[in-house]
Amino acid sequence: MLVVLISFWSSSRVKKCADFPPHLKNTVKLLDLLSKIEWLPAPMLNISQIIPVISPFEAMNLLFEITNHLKIHAPHMSTVPVTKFQTSLKDAVCLIVQNNIESVGVTAFLFARLGHFHWWDVE
Repeated sequence: MLVVLISFWSSSRVKKCADFPPHLKNTVKLLDLLSKIEWLPAPMLNISQIIPVISPFEAMNLLFEITNHLKIHAPHMSTVPVTKFQTSLKDAVCLIVQNNIESVGVTAFLFARLGHFHWWDVE
């Protein structure tokens, strides 16, 4: 499913992901599922909330980094949630949130635990 969504968003010509509701809904559902089953680390649990306001290119990059994260930190049938994630995923989320700070608004503070946020540098 991740690969299908990456492929779609990479070829999408809409301005924001919200401009294409069917794939937006699928993307949000998938990210919510990954969060609920704890395959994403705690700081990423709310990542689906920013999808409607970002561009398809940013959604593609984010999904690609999540795919890489899942390859490196392969989920297994343990009850221990994923707590580690690679820097590239953290950097991708930080960059996307900072680039869309006007649209993301208060939701940005859900990702403040990631670090790298310098609110005073955002124009």
